[in-house]
This record gives sequence, structure tokens and C-alpha cells, in this order.
Amino acid sequence: MRLPRTRASKLASAALAGVIALSTLVGPALVPSDMGGSVAQAEVTVDIGVFQNALSPYGRWVDSPQYGQVWYPTNVRQGWRPYYDDGHWAYSDDDGWVWVSDAPWGWAPFHYGRWAFDPNYGWIWVPGRVWGPAWVTFRQDNDAIGWAPLPPDAGWDPGYGYRDPGINISIN
Repeated sequence: MRLPRTRASKLASAALAGVIALSTLVGPALVPSDMGGSVAQAEVTVDIGVFQNALSPYGRWVDSPQYGQVWYPTNVRQGWRPYYDDGHWAYSDDDGWVWVSDAPWGWAPFHYGRWAFDPNYGWIWVPGRVWGPAWVTFRQDNDAIGWAPLPPDAGWDPGYGYRDPGINISIN
């Protein structure tokens, strides 16, 4: 399936913006040289300091007893949810469904790391080092499709997908 030109252009612009932001922060040596190829497959080791510096203007870093250093966005509406607000889904021939964030900070929390709900802070982001088109699990029936952020403890196998290690992702 091909994206309509406008969505493809937006997706390419968002991806390029993320690559440029990452290049600016970590230097060109860590950005894949073949930007026309499968950039999503590139394994880049990213230091947490890159995320701390880039995301600090848009949220707050706190120490979670369960996950260590985590971040949450500020200046979002009450009830804000990841992979639901401030962006949209786009289909890519290379990576399947990709979350395209409208937030200036979206290049990191929606593609590296996982989200968890914390009763004190709301949605917190646990940094990760591997890029993904979106760290979610999908469910569908005959009438609807839904998704939920994969929690930090959920297993992921690139050849298979989400593997449930005893974690229940509730319908809520």
C-alpha cells in the first residue's frame, strides 16, 4: 500500500526532522549514512544524556523507583495520552504503521523507549536505545481497531512482535 503524496511527504519530513535533530545532538557519525535505505533497521546506541538535554524544555525528568530516570511532558492537556494525542498514524511500506508526532519533542518518546502510566505524574516515558515505528500493541475485531502503548516490561521480538511475559494490557 502506498501513502498518498501528502502523507508520504509529511512522514518523510517528520523522519528527516528526527534524523536532523539526532544528528545535531549526537553528531553525524551515529546517523545512518544510507538515509534512502531502511533507517528503521539501524541499531544506534543513544546515551540518555541526548534525551535529557533535548526533552528538558518540554517536560520534567524524575526518578522512578521502578524504572529509574523517566520523563513526562508538561504543557499537554489534562488526560493527554501517548499515541493518541498530538499526532497521527501513517502507513510506511518499510515499517508498517508509524506514529507521526506533531509535538516538537515527539521524535524521541514515540520511537525510542516505552510509556507507562504513573498515578503521580500521568504518562511517563522510559528511555530506550532501539528505534521503532511505534512501541504499541494492536487489537482488532470486526468493527474496530485499537492500540495501547507497550509497557517497559513487555517483551518484543522483531520477527514475531509483542510477547506477553505475564503482563496484562487491559482493554482500558
